[in-house]
Amino acid sequence: MSPVLLQRGGRRGRDGGRARRGAWVRRALAAAAAGYLLAFAWTGRLVGQAEQAYWGGRLDEASALLRRASFWKVRSGRVNDALAVVELTRGDTGGAAAHLAAAAKGFFHPAAFGEERVLLALLRSGRLEAARRYAEHRTRIHATPSLAWYLGLAEAGLGRLDEADRHLAAAAAGPQLRQKAEAERQRLSRARSLGRLDVVVDRSGAPVAALDLRTRSAALLFPDLAPLLGEPLAEILRRDGGPRTARLALDLRLQRAAEEALGSRRGALVAVDVRTGGVLAAASQPRAAAPGGSRPEALAGRYEPGSIIKMITLEAALRHGLDVEGLFPLDCPGWILLDGVAFRDWMPHRTVRSVDEAVAVSCNIAFGRLGALLGRQRLDDALERYGFPREGAPAGPEAGALFVPGRLLPPDPARPAYALARRAVGLDSLDVTPMHAALLAAALARGGVMPPPHLVAERLNILGEPVPGGLAAKTPPAIRQDPEPGPLPAAARALLHRTMVGVVVSRSGTARRAAVQGVEAAMKTGTSGENPPGHDALVIGFAPASEPRVAWAVVARHAGKAEWEGARITREFLTRAAEALR
Repeated sequence: MSPVLLQRGGRRGRDGGRARRGAWVRRALAAAAAGYLLAFAWTGRLVGQAEQAYWGGRLDEASALLRRASFWKVRSGRVNDALAVVELTRGDTGGAAAHLAAAAKGFFHPAAFGEERVLLALLRSGRLEAARRYAEHRTRIHATPSLAWYLGLAEAGLGRLDEADRHLAAAAAGPQLRQKAEAERQRLSRARSLGRLDVVVDRSGAPVAALDLRTRSAALLFPDLAPLLGEPLAEILRRDGGPRTARLALDLRLQRAAEEALGSRRGALVAVDVRTGGVLAAASQPRAAAPGGSRPEALAGRYEPGSIIKMITLEAALRHGLDVEGLFPLDCPGWILLDGVAFRDWMPHRTVRSVDEAVAVSCNIAFGRLGALLGRQRLDDALERYGFPREGAPAGPEAGALFVPGRLLPPDPARPAYALARRAVGLDSLDVTPMHAALLAAALARGGVMPPPHLVAERLNILGEPVPGGLAAKTPPAIRQDPEPGPLPAAARALLHRTMVGVVVSRSGTARRAAVQGVEAAMKTGTSGENPPGHDALVIGFAPASEPRVAWAVVARHAGKAEWEGARITREFLTRAAEALR
């Protein structure tokens, strides 16, 4: 064979070998690329499933999916970012730190679950340290005004005000955040100058409790409110890093007005918002809780209600369509015989010409007759609607409840007619607490529907957003109302309000001494208990009578007839609170 042919054959052999090797390399690269793409897609799917589990609150499931995804060594930045988010949400900052460091090393740095959505969720749930660490991590990758905003909020919530101000200044560089960031900087500047960060405010924004920036401890600014606010405040402060602010229903101006009006007189003065049931004021004397108890007088002191119950008797009669006006004119000799026992009025009223007069002068005989027309069952049903649990209910408060409700007590079975008349005028077989009495006034103002009482109106999270559910204390079961039967018809409601206004404006009205010029008030007085050591005085009411906003109850232990000392305390309160009642 010629040398030329040998040379050509050798070249063809070498070229064929190169071709085969090239084809093998191409196949290998194609297989590797396909494998990588498959791993890439599978990892993405696992991360997507983990994201769904995370937002569904299934952290263990999210973590297991992400650890499976990490096996493939692709998308490591996104996988580690997601693992860090899960660990931060769990509170494991140490474990999260390793994943954040690993996530930062990659060429690509995607936020696995959406950085803004994650930061919002962490801040809303009160995980401030977790939010701070994640915002810092994302800021190192790409600094933006929105990341600076979240980082500033987290630092502020953790009490690091200098760092917060620096980040908020950066956030203010963004036009969309400038106004919010500057407002937050002003709030923090004020806190720095005072040395405290307000965490609880009254309904007008006045501070009630604050976090001391030096000691990092929170306390009431008004220690005398501790018996009233102890439990709600403890719940707020237990939520470390939780709400930025809790707004109370309490109005400090009305609280001080109530305390000053009550003075040294043993008892309580409670005011509530007619529309919402928010407790505007709850003054007690003594201010501290009773020895051996955890509740102040305003929330747990028990009193025989006396004639304030007459308005429930009248409301029930109107609701059942009884001919109330048909009782009048009525002869009131000062007592009548029931079951062989004298059922007494507090004075002989002689001829009582109308229901308005019967309410104004608080005629026992008239309301004893009205109770008989109603009957025991319908009267007890009405009292139950107004929060008096049936006989045999526990005497103490339900766990977590704001206050202790009144009770229906066993009447005298040997004298049913006498016992019914006494119950209809609020004597013998029932008791009430000051808070409950104020709620009775609010319910009467609303036509027979009791509002849900609460001390905490709302919680605001670190973003300044209301937290769903708030911290309202549990309402005692007796106070909970079904939607039915609803408020009184307009005409009956107008009659109820008119008669209570008459108690104040009538020349013989038992609350005439409580009248304050410029305050259109509706009231009912009650005197109960036995001498000695003296009768208890009760006054309930609401104002303005034509459009009720505030309802109240004054209870003065051993103060004598309500038309004197009870009226005096009420007048003092209304004078001091006149601006809120006009």
